[in-house]
Amino acid sequence: TTWYDLSSSTSFTLTNGPTYSSNNGGIIIYDGTNDTSIYSSPPPSSWDTGSDGAFSWGGWINLTAKNGFSQWLRFSNYFFYFNTSSQFMRLYYPASVDMYFTIDTGVWKYWMAVMDRPNNVIYVYKNGNLIHTQINATSSGGIGTSPSSIGDEVVGGEHIQGSMGPIQLYNRALSATEV
Repeated sequence: TTWYDLSSSTSFTLTNGPTYSSNNGGIIIYDGTNDTSIYSSPPPSSWDTGSDGAFSWGGWINLTAKNGFSQWLRFSNYFFYFNTSSQFMRLYYPASVDMYFTIDTGVWKYWMAVMDRPNNVIYVYKNGNLIHTQINATSSGGIGTSPSSIGDEVVGGEHIQGSMGPIQLYNRALSATEV
């Protein structure tokens, strides 16, 4: 019932029954109706953006087709959404960046969003390949003090349907080679 952060002593509580499977080195399966993983305290300082405000986040996910938004990651006031029915992705950090491209379902994909805030650029990678560059992507502020979640909003309603492997969060902009 607990998903641990390997870089610190923090953990997420698996809520409403997401299940663990040892497949693919260990995954969490979400049913798309009410499953979530919650870190209810303010994020630890190790999760905050770098001194220049840059950060990168992503991981492995195998989505199931679903109508409407599915919030994958929420780290305080930063969000990463998918909409498989509209082939749409939204990053909110705290300004929205909306992107339209193929959101595959039924297959494992590695997604990574790199927020290069000093240069106001966002890079989105799928399976290690750059698929979108958003220039003039301005944002301000740090990670904030709101709760964080994996698989849904903390308040509910935008649940992921599918499986997740490791999630990664870096307090700097990764290079293309690092992704």
